[in-house]
Amino acid sequence: MSVNRCSRFFFVLVGACLGASACFAAASEPRSAPSVEEAPAETGIVCSSADAGGIRRVIVRGAADRSPCARLRTIAGRGEDARLVESDIEALFATAAYADVVVVREGEGGEVDLVFELEERPRIASVALDGAASEAAKAALAAVALGTPERVDPAWLRKSERALREALVDEGFSRATVQAAVQRRDAAPEASVRFVIDEGPQTRLTRLVIAGLRVASEKDLREKLHLRAGAPAPPSLVERDALVLSMELYDLGLLESKLEKQIVTSDDGTGMEVVFTVKEGPVHRLRKVEIGGDARLEAKRYAALLARLKSGAPFSRSVIQEVKTKLEALHGEAGQPADVEPKVDVEPGRTGVDVTFEITPR
Repeated sequence: MSVNRCSRFFFVLVGACLGASACFAAASEPRSAPSVEEAPAETGIVCSSADAGGIRRVIVRGAADRSPCARLRTIAGRGEDARLVESDIEALFATAAYADVVVVREGEGGEVDLVFELEERPRIASVALDGAASEAAKAALAAVALGTPERVDPAWLRKSERALREALVDEGFSRATVQAAVQRRDAAPEASVRFVIDEGPQTRLTRLVIAGLRVASEKDLREKLHLRAGAPAPPSLVERDALVLSMELYDLGLLESKLEKQIVTSDDGTGMEVVFTVKEGPVHRLRKVEIGGDARLEAKRYAALLARLKSGAPFSRSVIQEVKTKLEALHGEAGQPADVEPKVDVEPGRTGVDVTFEITPR
């Protein structure tokens, strides 16, 4: 019997290779009922066989059991179908059990076997996290659910590396590194996975500065922030506080305020200074507040809710949102459910703000 790999056959119809080195030979013809037979170990596992017509046998080689056969739609007794073989290759790769799938044709004339040569990924025998020294790092890593698959999967390794590092960064270990190592003896069916951790220094806030305030109260703003001197200062917390600070300024009517952020980290990575510099701009104040829309009720029904939005009061996004919610509740209680959409109108170069609550039936 001669062995001919698909890359040597001029009649391959589509995609000679898929994935790392998956190849197949072409095929087509209707399906016939297969028979299953045992085969010697050097042949592989015979998934199906037929006495005449089309493919003589479909064989998987390199598998520990017959489970790959259930993934194959290519059947002995049929003509070769390149698209079907390609689909079989994709189905085998989709299991994540195989690092490589190569399809070859063995034999000549009417005595042709279609062989799926598989390279199985090793099963995961154990997973360990090595290198974390501090209790803070250990606690952060312990909270990560890795969802260990049955077999070693490179995509899972990369995803796990990212998840573990992000957990460390969120606790202030901004210089942490995580590297996966797979240990396997020769061609053993099992392997151990180690994630080697270098946590690095835990960065803590040494000083927080809010500069440039004239209208806003620094004391009130600091109470809204989570950054605290002496506590870990991960990037996500700095970003969170920058966003909160911007929103608080907006609620004070400082619609044109701008915020600049500067972060200075010590050379050894243990300390960080954060400076928020604010350019407040003018205070925007309410000028006119109205109720609009086809579903509005009598004006007197809204009087109590609109009392907080007096002309001349600083514009506040959170107050507008709170009134919107209460207006929707009012319509619900009145048996006329409605959606309320605040329309905010600010003329360029002016500080007066007009607000119209558009009410539409739900």
